[in-house]
Amino acid sequence: MHQGSINLENEQKVEQTIIVRYAETDADVVAIHGFLCVVAGPTLPGVIDPKDSATEVWRIVNHDVALMAIKEDRVVGTIGLVNPRFWWNSKLSFLANCWLFTLPDSGSLLPLMREAVGIAKASGLELHIFDETKERLLIFNKSKKRQPAFANAPKSS
Repeated sequence: MHQGSINLENEQKVEQTIIVRYAETDADVVAIHGFLCVVAGPTLPGVIDPKDSATEVWRIVNHDVALMAIKEDRVVGTIGLVNPRFWWNSKLSFLANCWLFTLPDSGSLLPLMREAVGIAKASGLELHIFDETKERLLIFNKSKKRQPAFANAPKSS
């Protein structure tokens, strides 16, 4: 989802100049939407619908959580978090990224992820990060009851 793979160790060198904050205003919606159109657009499997995408960014800013990484008064990264329910128990939920994009070499991934994991811990929820660049799911603040999904899977020949 972000440019490059999720490698938090490499992010520590440049993160000092990054400010992470909640998106709250219509100006924040516009800034995030513009950032996503420019940075995420070329990586998406289809054309961005301007109305649908702007409406969804507005919805997440106003009804879920959107974080902005700011460096020198510019958005250099953003994550949008939603709170879906598990299919197997509608009373239990988790956090998941709707988007996660950063500018390459901006140092914004680690500060964004720290804040997102902090939100998950404070709310007592797992945080599921879908990393499309590596085609994998990462789970932070994982429930101690969780078992490996394929622990007893048959081996392919």
